[in-house]
Amino acid sequence: MQADRPQGEVYHQEIGRNRAEIGRPGAGEERPGGALREGLAEERREGTRAAAPSRPTESEEVRALRKRVAELERANDILKTASAFFAQAELDRRLK
Repeated sequence: MQADRPQGEVYHQEIGRNRAEIGRPGAGEERPGGALREGLAEERREGTRAAAPSRPTESEEVRALRKRVAELERANDILKTASAFFAQAELDRRLK
């Protein structure tokens, strides 16, 4: 770092030099991250940004949960009936 220039100025100049050396867009810009901001702005204008994974809305989620509850209640009823059937069969077997 050079003593006669403020630290921020030296930092920004180094960023510009590094970008120029590796051939990145935005070489020599005064602000770091400028190319990123420009790229994001371009994506917004063109609508090319990748869509975020969609999350089901609350009503869809509630509907799916209610369906699952109904399915589990039906399965529970079947198991209760089967349990009662086998319990009765066991009692009948013991009485004979």
